[in-house]
Amino acid sequence: MEYFQHEWLERNLNWFEGVSKLIPSTNNALESFNRVIKDENTLRERLPLSRVVVVLINTWSLQYTANAKTVHAVPTLNLGLWTKAYQWATEKKKKIVSHVNSEGYVYFIPAGQSNEVTDLEETLNASFSTFEEFKTVAFSIWTTTIPNDSNKWIEGTCNCPGFFKKLICKHVVGIAIRLKYANPPAEAKSVPIGAKRRRGRPSKARQALLVQ
Repeated sequence: MEYFQHEWLERNLNWFEGVSKLIPSTNNALESFNRVIKDENTLRERLPLSRVVVVLINTWSLQYTANAKTVHAVPTLNLGLWTKAYQWATEKKKKIVSHVNSEGYVYFIPAGQSNEVTDLEETLNASFSTFEEFKTVAFSIWTTTIPNDSNKWIEGTCNCPGFFKKLICKHVVGIAIRLKYANPPAEAKSVPIGAKRRRGRPSKARQALLVQ
């Protein structure tokens, strides 16, 4: 534990995922960008640099100017995430502890099968003798922060693994639903609590009435 303290907490502080919450955890976006260049512009041919620059300037620059290509500044919310967030928000099992600071509202959410946060102060200020103890405590509570401005709730942050991957998670959306900052679509409410949404587009036609 002394080695871990010196090497990874004092010497190398920024080794872990989540050290900065609003940066990508993978290079998936960059690889997707490269694929578009190869499929639509270079046609997977080895071109000289001058030709590549001309192709990109003549196509992409004009597309961005004409708003044909857009850059998303905030995460996108799909129906699956809305459904998970609504089901999580409507469950009354988990007891959440909330605080208020300069950044906004901070919520401490029990993770896994736990239904309540116990000994919060001791958990936040705990010291560990082994890495396993540290890992157990670190993955026992998720910390979700929602801005004070209700119109900026989507800029909230969380330290759960799902947030680090997509920069949005069911905890942020679920807290916004509880605070009535966000209103989920009707399709998200159609799935029974505890059930999973089926794959594919939800059906808009209702079942016909059965006549006895």
